Amino acid sequence: MFYIPLAISLLFLTFISCYLPERSPGSRIFSTFIMFLLLLIYIFRGDVGTDYSTYLDIWNGMKNGDSYSYLENGFRGSILLSIWGGLTAEQFYAIFGSCTILISIAACYRLSVKVSVFLLLYFMAIYLTYLFNGMRQAFAMSMLLIALIPIMDSKHFKVIIYSVIASLFHSTGILIYVSYIWSKLRLRIINYIVMISIVIGFLGGMKLFSNKFLSMYSATKADVYLLNFSESTSITQLLYRVVFCIFLYYLFFLKKSDEILKYILKIYLLGISLYFLFLEMNMFATRIFMFYQILFPIFIARYAYIEPSVTKRFLIVLLSVLIIIPSFYTQISNPDNLYKFVS
Repeated sequence: MFYIPLAISLLFLTFISCYLPERSPGSRIFSTFIMFLLLLIYIFRGDVGTDYSTYLDIWNGMKNGDSYSYLENGFRGSILLSIWGGLTAEQFYAIFGSCTILISIAACYRLSVKVSVFLLLYFMAIYLTYLFNGMRQAFAMSMLLIALIPIMDSKHFKVIIYSVIASLFHSTGILIYVSYIWSKLRLRIINYIVMISIVIGFLGGMKLFSNKFLSMYSATKADVYLLNFSESTSITQLLYRVVFCIFLYYLFFLKKSDEILKYILKIYLLGISLYFLFLEMNMFATRIFMFYQILFPIFIARYAYIEPSVTKRFLIVLLSVLIIIPSFYTQISNPDNLYKFVS
């Protein structure tokens, strides 16, 4: 498979980069090479991803005058602007996805993380799942990363701006502002809320509320989500998310004094809390959880940046890769994700 040797190559390059100080020329060269590699793979992809044909239909439909009013205004507006500018659908989506990647990388430099580590884990956990498929949500997820510094600095107005921009492209963008409010709680209080959420989730207490909320939110989207409400989360999915959470908790307690790790963990726990609240509504719960899953690569990359021991860096990166492998294998096994170059 195309993706397996690529992942192994990225892992090899990341290990070499971990040996070097992040701000050294060698480390920057490796990070830049990985970045351009991921950009080129995205730009020159053809019919790859379950949602590829759907997004082409949206483009062609809007070109022919369809409104697609259920889509967010920012996304529709960007398509109309691109059509007016003479771009093709492939060119638009290449630019859109590239912007998503570049925003995420800009956030990495602002947060002082090991960029190569982030890109490796981003490729395995987010790249195929959302950048190739849910590209609107992937953009909103990148805005969450760029908003982390304003969230930590309590820059209220900036957080609102980022949340609004993200919401113009995907409705989950509103969670950026929710994350800002949540992050101001003490970690101990957050732990209690997570435990309460777990109990409520197993009791199915949020199902009725969610049905009413989604029916008011958007009729078209509500139909999609409500159709999947009967599909409860599997034990495997549940345990998989718990493993992520426990792993991040363990690493945080090794570096309690780092404020960036603390804020990332706090916000990640909001995703866990919401996931358990909507446990009986698999699609809805998974969408919310995956919005926050982009914090996993940034957390590990930050840990690798502040960890002075090269051996421990290697070990943490390797453990993180092993945790992601089941999800990564599921994605590359999907026939829709078989890589094809643009024609």
